[in-house]
Amino acid sequence: AEQDFIVVTELNTKVLKDWLAKNHLATTRFDFMFQTNTATMLLIEPESGRIVEANPAARNFYGYSLEELKT
Repeated sequence: AEQDFIVVTELNTKVLKDWLAKNHLATTRFDFMFQTNTATMLLIEPESGRIVEANPAARNFYGYSLEELKT
C-alpha cells in the first residue's frame, strides 16, 4: 500500500502529561482527537524511544495491539 505522507513531531511527553492533568477540558478534547483521528499517531518518550500510547489508526496500520507496541 502506498503512503501519501508521514508527519513526525517530537514532544516532551512529561510536559504534555503535566499540562493535560491541569486542563481537564483539554484532556477530554485531546483524548477524543487522538482516539478518533484517522491519522496514525504515536506518543513516544523522547529519552527512551518507548511508545507510550498509540491511537487505533496506528494499531491498525502497524498490525499490533497497544500492549505489543509498548514492548
